[in-house]
Amino acid sequence: MKTVFLCKCVHWQTLPKDTWKRVLDALSDRGVELAVVEDLCQRAAARDPALAQLAGKDDLIVAACYPRTVEWLLKWAGAMPESGKLTVLNMRTGPADRVLESLPGEPGAGENTDISPSDQEPAPQMRWFPVLDYSRCQNCKQCISFCPFGVYTLDKEGIVRVANPQNCKDNCPACARMCPSVAIIFPKVKDTPINGDVVRDEEVERRKAEAVRERLKDGDIHSILAKRRERAKARKLASE
Repeated sequence: MKTVFLCKCVHWQTLPKDTWKRVLDALSDRGVELAVVEDLCQRAAARDPALAQLAGKDDLIVAACYPRTVEWLLKWAGAMPESGKLTVLNMRTGPADRVLESLPGEPGAGENTDISPSDQEPAPQMRWFPVLDYSRCQNCKQCISFCPFGVYTLDKEGIVRVANPQNCKDNCPACARMCPSVAIIFPKVKDTPINGDVVRDEEVERRKAEAVRERLKDGDIHSILAKRRERAKARKLASE
């Protein structure tokens, strides 16, 4: 039986409502395993155990946003199918008719099996956070130095990880804009490719130029980072 996982992205509304509603309606009687969540990012950020069941699926279809975003969200959450077979239907920019054509089964094929998580949604402060695309990450560690909120750290192998997603500030994709390899994804952002869209060579060059301007507009990079660390330290002391 095919498994379809659908995200409605209701907290940020990056997905056109009419698109996901049409897709959901079309899936009503196709004889599939169907899981529907309010916000995939929210659950993935919290590494919700309810997502772990997806890892056991042989052939998973996710109707959500950009394929690159979905892939790395699932890997972060430990929900990537063990078989590696993942089909992503892009409801964010893909025409609804094209998405509908790619749905499994036929209308009237049978009653669906509802495997939607039944527990409460994770805390709302987890809706915004970065995901690392390790197919692009060069482990330069600039994000660790740049972020004053302690979102990133190094694991035991010295690999950059998103360690504290709850520390990330809503609407702050600054680290993604300065990443030289365009490896940081913020699924809720409008700008491509840091929202998970396809990374094109010309876009990489443009992002590099923007990153340089961003780092230098208020002075040299070392001074900027020193000021950011001091502000973060002051905020931490004030909260204690």
